[in-house]
This record gives sequence, structure tokens and C-alpha cells, in this order.
Amino acid sequence: PVPLSEFKELKSFSGDWSAGLDLGVHCRSLESVTLWKYKGKDFTEFPLVPSLNTLELVQPTFVSLDGIKRHTHIQRLQFERCAKLTSIDAIAELDGGKLESLVFSRCRKISDFGALGRLATIKKIVIEFCGSLDSLEFLTGCSQLETFGCFETSVVSGDLSPLLRLPQLTFAGTG
Repeated sequence: PVPLSEFKELKSFSGDWSAGLDLGVHCRSLESVTLWKYKGKDFTEFPLVPSLNTLELVQPTFVSLDGIKRHTHIQRLQFERCAKLTSIDAIAELDGGKLESLVFSRCRKISDFGALGRLATIKKIVIEFCGSLDSLEFLTGCSQLETFGCFETSVVSGDLSPLLRLPQLTFAGTG
């Protein structure tokens, strides 16, 4: 694997995960990372990159997001094709951090998105191709939410009225 710490001015990295991939505190300029196929059951062993503000994980082996609380500095998180991810409860531990944008795409095994409602300062949530949501009631805890998208993910209750109780909401999309 490439020793990323050797690239002192590297701001963005995109590539496949490798156990020897040199991510962490030595990557002082790294702001954005897209990783394919991260191998780990959760975030407990995921490298801490203090300068990181954008993280996109594609096809990770996560079962849960346990351990994510170490990453309160991240502003934008995206999870794509998480075939094993069932629990996102730990995402609530990012409340009070810097998280502004959260995307779940093709994470079909997540059965409960309720933890998102504990992210009081989140500004954008997109849930796409994720199966179904019982309702949108969980969103009422997201008082700063400006953008919400729910695409190719059914809302079983059919009730979109919780969106009307979000004072900052300027965009809502479904389909």
C-alpha cells in the first residue's frame, strides 16, 4: 500500500481499503476520503484522521457504526452499498459534533433509522434505495434539517407531515 503520510499536502484520497493503508494522525492535510471495501465490523478500528471532514465508504463490511463517536470532526458522511449494515444507532453519538450531511445509499438491511432523529444539528439527510421506513416521525428531532431526500425508499405510513414540523427545511424530495 501507498504510505499516504509521505504526501504532506494530500487533501483527497480515493481507493480500495487495505489493512496496511497508512491513514491516521500522520495525514495532517487529508480532508476527503473515499474508501472501497473497508474491512471491519464497525468503526472501532477505523483510523482517526483529525483533519478529515468528508468520508465516503463504499461496500464496507460494517454490521454497525459502533465506535463512530471518535469521529465528531467529520462534516459529511456517506455510506453506499453497505450489505451487512443493520444498526446505525451509534450515529446519534455524533450529535453535538460537526456532522452536517449524511447519506445512506443502498443500505437495505437497516431496519430502524430512528437514531437520526437525535442529530439535532444535522442539515442534510438523504436515504436512497434502502428498502422502507415505517414513518418519518424520527425527523422531528432534527430541528436544523434543511434538506431531506427519500428516494426509492418507501415510507410505509405514507405520512409526510413530519416534514412540516421542520422549521429550517427548504428542500424535500421523494420518489
